[in-house]
Amino acid sequence: EREYRSCQNLPGCQIVAPIVAQKSAKEKKLRMKWPDGTLWHGEEYVILSLYHDEMEVFAVLASVQSMGLTGIQGYPVTVEAYCVDGMPMFEIVGLPDAAVKESRDRVRSALQSSGCPLLQGTTVINLAPADLRKEGAAFDLPIALVMLAAAGEIDGAKLAGAAVVGELALDGTVRPVRGVLSIALRMREEKQVGALLVPAANAQEAALASGRIPVFPVG
Repeated sequence: EREYRSCQNLPGCQIVAPIVAQKSAKEKKLRMKWPDGTLWHGEEYVILSLYHDEMEVFAVLASVQSMGLTGIQGYPVTVEAYCVDGMPMFEIVGLPDAAVKESRDRVRSALQSSGCPLLQGTTVINLAPADLRKEGAAFDLPIALVMLAAAGEIDGAKLAGAAVVGELALDGTVRPVRGVLSIALRMREEKQVGALLVPAANAQEAALASGRIPVFPVG
């Protein structure tokens, strides 16, 4: 049993708690955990690099804020990305509907069309809270941004305090979404939100209800 610490070699990365890694010589399996048994410590961007008997485990955690809709009421959603070396896989969890599940293909196509690298290995996108149904295509843009942060293409720390919504076309352009007025009204109640990133076509609508929160159009 040996201890490792996360490395500090990418933008926004911070050293966090030690990790305990243990490998069974017979089973040839690697188990890793935080001392308190969890993997997520609320950091915006965490890099873990473990070396054990010539085996490397590379994992990335990144997050960005977004908003969901229940009827006409908005509620905050945290979009988290967990990326680790392994078999190629892209999963979205957190009670996504069919439109949200299809974000996998829209986001991958949009990133490729824009010349952005795609993450290799296993990528899991979590939409928290996981007990509320997520509907619509408004999570395309935050999913793309959190994947770019995990890939080191953008500084994930700069997204802290910003809420993001938007649908992506296959060529990478940002399309308008419904419910932006409700989203902007709900954002006014979130003290930790300092900016709202919305599709350019929705910017004027969002500005009517955003109050003190600045609105940034995304084209």
